[in-house]
Amino acid sequence: MDSTENEGRVGSAQARQLLERAEQVGASTSAGASWPQIAALMVMGAASAMAMVGLGLATDHAGRTAALAVMAVFLVWLGISMVMMSVFGRTTKRGFSARWNFITVAWSLLWVAGIALGTTVFAGNLVWHFAVAGGITILTASGAIAEARR
Repeated sequence: MDSTENEGRVGSAQARQLLERAEQVGASTSAGASWPQIAALMVMGAASAMAMVGLGLATDHAGRTAALAVMAVFLVWLGISMVMMSVFGRTTKRGFSARWNFITVAWSLLWVAGIALGTTVFAGNLVWHFAVAGGITILTASGAIAEARR
């Protein structure tokens, strides 16, 4: 057998080394996955919880202009976090899409209920706004923690 016939063939020791190296690369890749998404989820939760309380205060005391200012700042930060997630979130962990969809749908329902009822039925009721903000905080923080632990 000449040297050209041995090209491309790997011995058992070299194969073990290559497999070990592949496992190391795979472990380091999944260890850093999803952090942009986790950060975006935390920003989404923090910004929306603060905006909910801000809207409660604004509608009770400061009026429509203040409420619009709160919403504008909220939307800017939500947009920034989503852009950052899209630009830097190259890899995710297995099952992330299903978990992300669940959290964002639940967050959307809480947010819409908070805004719709907080500006009509519970207008000026800070207890309502704090309760919705608490629900949003629990949802997004637990989602981010669960994702970070995977």
